Amino acid sequence: MIINKWVSGDWFQFLVYQKENWHNSFGFFAQNLATFFNLVREAEFFVAVGTWLPTLMLFFFCLAELALCMRRLPQAYILYGLVNLFISYSPS
Repeated sequence: MIINKWVSGDWFQFLVYQKENWHNSFGFFAQNLATFFNLVREAEFFVAVGTWLPTLMLFFFCLAELALCMRRLPQAYILYGLVNLFISYSPS
């Protein structure tokens, strides 16, 4: 962020570049999961197995892990984990 401020004068200029060049923005996590599912179905086998399938599977694995640990961990940890998971899968 310091380099962004020094070069462009804006702390968050990288967000503008990401949106312009790669169409990245903050979206709804469920829409991104649906996109991952469609990419698994439509992509070339090695791309699907190497990139999109693990991404999709890890979301549900982490969700199950949080559900299984619900009684053993403090509620604040579970809430943090859920928020972190949903925010991690929200950028499109």
